[in-house]
Amino acid sequence: MRGHKTFDRWKFRENGEVRDVQVRGRLLTTSSEVVYQWTLAGEGIGIKALWDIHPDLASGRLIECLPQYARDDADMYIVYAERRHLPPRMRAFIDFLVAELKSFYGAAGIAD
Repeated sequence: MRGHKTFDRWKFRENGEVRDVQVRGRLLTTSSEVVYQWTLAGEGIGIKALWDIHPDLASGRLIECLPQYARDDADMYIVYAERRHLPPRMRAFIDFLVAELKSFYGAAGIAD
């Protein structure tokens, strides 16, 4: 996958301006888990969602670099079969999940 246009360019926002940065390195993967393991092993830097690595940042296992740059927000969706009347347990689960995510993002210092 080396040199694939999708994976060798990172987009950041700085002061509202989008910057497209070409990255070069000896390691390249499309696997989020591999990026995580490589960064924990000290093999380099990677882009991960803050919600995914918050415990590692809090414990000091990982550090945030380039904090002046922001990534575009990633949307999160709850997907379920379409039904006219959502079962109460599904509605309860969705409400619980939304509340937990809001709580987590607030504790992690991540905006809504």
